[in-house]
Amino acid sequence: MKNRVWLSVDTDDFQYLPDVQGHKSRSNGKNFDSENYYPSDSLIRGFSGFCLWMRTNDFPVTIFVIASQLENDKFREMLAEIIEDFPDRITLGCHGYSHRSWSSFEPDVERFVSMLEKSNEIISAFDSHRYRKWFRAPSGYIAPWMAKPLKKAGFVVDSSINPSFIMNYKYGSSNYKQTMTAINQSGLIERSWKCKNGLPVCGPALFKFPLSVNSRNAWRNAGEIIPREQVIDEVESNKQIDTFYWHILDFSRNDGTWVPQF
Repeated sequence: MKNRVWLSVDTDDFQYLPDVQGHKSRSNGKNFDSENYYPSDSLIRGFSGFCLWMRTNDFPVTIFVIASQLENDKFREMLAEIIEDFPDRITLGCHGYSHRSWSSFEPDVERFVSMLEKSNEIISAFDSHRYRKWFRAPSGYIAPWMAKPLKKAGFVVDSSINPSFIMNYKYGSSNYKQTMTAINQSGLIERSWKCKNGLPVCGPALFKFPLSVNSRNAWRNAGEIIPREQVIDEVESNKQIDTFYWHILDFSRNDGTWVPQF
C-alpha cells in the first residue's frame, strides 16, 4: 500500500538563493539585505500560478515561509490573498529568516536560536492560527548540531533531510544518516523528502535531467493526498507518509503554465 502524501512549497526568491547569499562556499559568505527586498516578477507570477493551480484541486498545502519576506508589504499581500482564497487548506511552516544555509557554516547555536526566535515571532504575528512549529532548513540541508536547538525552540517537525546517497556532500562533515540520528534523539519528528530508487525527486530534482525522469514518475504514482482536516495530526504523528515539495517560483516556469503532476 502506498503512503499518503503531504504537500509543501517553499517561498524562495532569486535574491535568497545560496548562489547569491547566505552560503559559506557558494556565495562567499555574503549577507542578504532584507530591508531592500521586493518580490521578483517571477515570484509574483509564481504566486498567481499557485493560486490558479489550487483552484483546480482540493489539496491542502503547507507553505514554508522565509520570515524576512513578511517584512515586505507586497509579499504579505500575496500570501494573505492565498490564505483568504483557501483558508482551510493552508498551513504555514518556517524556512528560516534570511535563508542562511546554517549547515554550510561552523556551528553557531546562539545565532541559530536567535534566528529561530525572530522567525517564530514574525510568522506568528502574521498568522498564528495557521503557523505550525514545522521547520525546513534554508538551502534544504540540516546539520546534526541544529536538532537540539530546534527542539528547544519549540519546533515539533523538521522537514529538511534528503535521504539520498548522492546528496551526502550537502551535510558538511556529516551525512544524512548522522543527521537523522540527531533528529530522532532530539525528539523531533522528521519528515524527510520523498526519494525513488535512492534518488531525490523533490525541489530541483524535478527539473534536472536525468533526475527529472525519475521524479516525474514518482509524482505521477504518488499515493493519496492527506485530506485537509487530517494534515496537522498526520504530519505530527508517527505514521509513515511521503513528503513532496517544490517551490512557488516553479509556477513561473514555461511562461507560467507549469503545474505539478499528481
